[in-house]
Amino acid sequence: MVYFSEIQPTRHYLDEHEKDGYYILFEINNNILYVINAKNTNR
Repeated sequence: MVYFSEIQPTRHYLDEHEKDGYYILFEINNNILYVINAKNTNR
């Protein structure tokens, strides 16, 4: 089981990918989950 003390999207994710129909690539570093990239699944 993984517990996070904080979850934060990256600026790139917020600017480019914060929409419906995306899957997300993320990284966990120092108990923080960072969204790295996302791709549109509707294409």
